[in-house]
Amino acid sequence: MYDNGTPAPNITLILKDKDFDRVVAKRVTDSKGRYSFDIFDRGKYTIETIEKGIKILNNQEEILSKGRKLVALNLKIKRTLDGEKT
Repeated sequence: MYDNGTPAPNITLILKDKDFDRVVAKRVTDSKGRYSFDIFDRGKYTIETIEKGIKILNNQEEILSKGRKLVALNLKIKRTLDGEKT
């Protein structure tokens, strides 16, 4: 969801293993800005984007998984003015 409360569709998100800094999965938000990740391995994860001009405002939140947990956090997304990922 954008920081103004409107849905953020078609944003590519990546789930990264925090300890090994590796991409575990990629998802694209749907028309309502929704997404989910199935996490099968225990560990700590973060969600980031590879989109230019998009910034996730609360991506520093750490996701703790005990395995087989579906993740769908309420991310706050903002478009940047310069069109670059920050």
